[in-house]
Amino acid sequence: MAKNDNIVKYKNPINFNIGVVIFLIIIIYVAFNVFSYFTKNDIAEYQVQQGSIASNHIYQGIIVRDETIEYASKNGYVDYYMKNGSKVSVTDMIYSIDIVGNISNEIAANSSTSQDISKDSLEAISKEIDDFLKIYDANNFSTSYTFYNNLHAEIVYNLNSSVLTDLTDKINQAEANNTFFKFSSPADGVIIYEIDGFEGTTADDIMESNFDTSAYQKKYL
Repeated sequence: MAKNDNIVKYKNPINFNIGVVIFLIIIIYVAFNVFSYFTKNDIAEYQVQQGSIASNHIYQGIIVRDETIEYASKNGYVDYYMKNGSKVSVTDMIYSIDIVGNISNEIAANSSTSQDISKDSLEAISKEIDDFLKIYDANNFSTSYTFYNNLHAEIVYNLNSSVLTDLTDKINQAEANNTFFKFSSPADGVIIYEIDGFEGTTADDIMESNFDTSAYQKKYL
């Protein structure tokens, strides 16, 4: 009988065990998390409590600046159209003078009934109130008058500016009759509707007595 040399060796198939693969993935994942835990930066913990975000410090001083008092060239009823403490240019109308008083009375009447207050003015009024509440001191009640005048000026500025447009025809007629006059700023700068006697004061003029607030007075226009 002939010998068969065509023998093919049988190869064992690779057994793919899904359980072993999953186990290796879990081991790698756990090892990675353990490594991350010991190498990460510690997070500092803080407890946030309700309180004031800022401290209000009040300082007393005297501002030395170039100031000029402007006098009206005519007699009559005065109405203002710019905010107290606002930046003005030579083209801005600051105030008007009504010799007879008819236009001024109509401005006052229309302002008292007008309800159109801009969003910007409402925000400015709200800020004025918030600033006053932060610094209010019952032992220094005089600051209430300053607050009142600033608030009043803000409201009058907004209402007068809108009313002026509604009275254009009457104003033109009064200007033609030389009974109503508009005035602009002679120079650019900051306008203040008050005087306190320190106008023209230099650093050399300041004395200790100037810091006596009980003697300080200012006149609102």
